[in-house]
Amino acid sequence: MTKQIVTGIAGSHRSSIKSEDFLTILDQCKDFDKLYETIYKMGGDKKICNSEAILLSGLYGAKEMGLSINHIMLKSLFKTNKTEEAQKIAVKKILKHTDGLLIASPVYFGDRSSLIAKLISLLKQTDGKRFVLDQKAAGMIAVGAKRNGGQETTNVFALFDFMNLGACVVGNGPPTSQYGGTAVAGAIGSIIDDTFGLSTSRGTGQRVGLMTKMINIDPSAFKNKIRTRILFLVTRKDMQNVFIDKIKSLNFSDHTDVEILDITDKNIKPCRACPVCPNGPTDEIYKCIIQPSSKNKSQDDMKFIYEKLINADAIVLGHYNGIGAGNDNYQVFMERTRFIRRNNFELTNKIFSAFYETSNTLDVFSLRGLSSFLRHNMFIVGPFYSAFRNKRNEVFENIDVDDYAKRLEILAQKARIGRDMGYNTTETAYIPIGYSQSA
Repeated sequence: MTKQIVTGIAGSHRSSIKSEDFLTILDQCKDFDKLYETIYKMGGDKKICNSEAILLSGLYGAKEMGLSINHIMLKSLFKTNKTEEAQKIAVKKILKHTDGLLIASPVYFGDRSSLIAKLISLLKQTDGKRFVLDQKAAGMIAVGAKRNGGQETTNVFALFDFMNLGACVVGNGPPTSQYGGTAVAGAIGSIIDDTFGLSTSRGTGQRVGLMTKMINIDPSAFKNKIRTRILFLVTRKDMQNVFIDKIKSLNFSDHTDVEILDITDKNIKPCRACPVCPNGPTDEIYKCIIQPSSKNKSQDDMKFIYEKLINADAIVLGHYNGIGAGNDNYQVFMERTRFIRRNNFELTNKIFSAFYETSNTLDVFSLRGLSSFLRHNMFIVGPFYSAFRNKRNEVFENIDVDDYAKRLEILAQKARIGRDMGYNTTETAYIPIGYSQSA
């Protein structure tokens, strides 16, 4: 069986290591300690820029997952191919020979480099296809001069673009499970002081590798052997239930069980922000200290919702923000999922997507969904379904609803099969970084 390929994209203007030399370094490092020694020596000698160092670490993580590795230096690619047409052809060639992308960028004012921006622009023009990254995985790693120097916004903005091009995007995985690799280094070579940043980059590569393997599973070989469960969790709707009826109209195969859970009228109490979390009964699976009901206290429905989440293979957030919208339960629900994340990432490797409709041109719901559920160590399937409804009741969709349902179902099947086959081999223990160890 041919190994899938993860391509590392070097997006720094400082990049200098040729692809063949880059791959040789990776091949010569038989364990991560040796890789770190190599980065330390090259960094001390100022022979490797910081973005290249985190890319080495990230691609090592993908290699650990059994993937073949490729490398592209964007500075060289764009210099060699001077015209836009030649650059489009070069990018098309990259896509033809890759199954997953790991993109490394320095931070510029909380955003990507112009080289990465140019790559994204070219991807949008490739063959005229809107979802040119369909059935491909993508992860981001970024390096900035300060710990809170815009690395996370750089990653999230880029992941949002890759997701809207059809990619399945991932974060860096436990123990932090955030938005990708986040490293601190300014001067060339100073990355040697940030082992944490190198570690998050390695974790991102592992997640890209795992997602790439799952995407390339053939679900037809498992027909009639599995049933996939897709949960539409509706956090806001219109008063006439037209939005929910739209979800009901989606077409799925007989091998998929679809449930629509309307939580707009559920009683969800705010998170108590317990210093120790999860803090529920030790003899129960449900670990939140806020229990369903007790004497003289109002009902709380989070346990009921939690059981639905845990049993689903794919979770789709349904949200209506148009004319005549009703109660919005999204944020209180989201904050209550804190105990699920802190109980060793119970939603690990499930598929996440969103299905929403809005009449607000400034709506950022898709960006909120992406950033929140990456923290749950999930696979984020792009693009989300989004529809804009104007005052004349005209609806403009970013993707056909039937195409959306088909892509969602296939990827949910693949992720389910991957989990059943034991693809989840990386550690998922939650470590309370930023809290005392007792927390």
